[in-house]
Amino acid sequence: MLYTYNKTKLSFERISFKNLLYILLITFTASAIFMKIALNNAHDKAFIEASSIPVEEGFYTVETEADTFSKEALVKELKRLNVRFPEIILAQSILETGHFSSRIFVENNNLFGMKEARARSTTAAGTQLGHAFYDNWKQSVMDYALFQNAYMNKLRKEKTYLKYLEKNYAEAENYDVRLLQIIEKEKLAELFLD
Repeated sequence: MLYTYNKTKLSFERISFKNLLYILLITFTASAIFMKIALNNAHDKAFIEASSIPVEEGFYTVETEADTFSKEALVKELKRLNVRFPEIILAQSILETGHFSSRIFVENNNLFGMKEARARSTTAAGTQLGHAFYDNWKQSVMDYALFQNAYMNKLRKEKTYLKYLEKNYAEAENYDVRLLQIIEKEKLAELFLD
């Protein structure tokens, strides 16, 4: 039960159901009006701010220094993602892109010669030049991490990992041997010692 204080009688009186509905209706209506005014003002302010920004022709991509590709940035990203056998993955990127100069890498941001995935999660934006393409090189690295997690999650030894790549990933023969040669020649394992 709800009560209200009657100042003339100096006592509390019970509020009737009819009066309670009336009070709730007035409160609800006032709240709705207040919210509509507040939202309209917020919308108007946002519209005014947005319309005061000059419109430029064309589209611009803001690229930070952290997004710029380099071998060092790739090593940092592989460490950040905590992928298994990062020196093998780095060697794959070197082999697949011809030291980061292939058309598939330059135009598609594809570091690993990956095809667009059909049966697993992917960060690929589609297919171009017969391979997956990505909005940026980091998405290519993330896609490789998703590939590794989907298909090679149980491979715990480097030799087993390399054999899997030789049998299921590579189109060229002796892929595993070629990766090991790159790792040794360029001392890639040292980049991941910390």
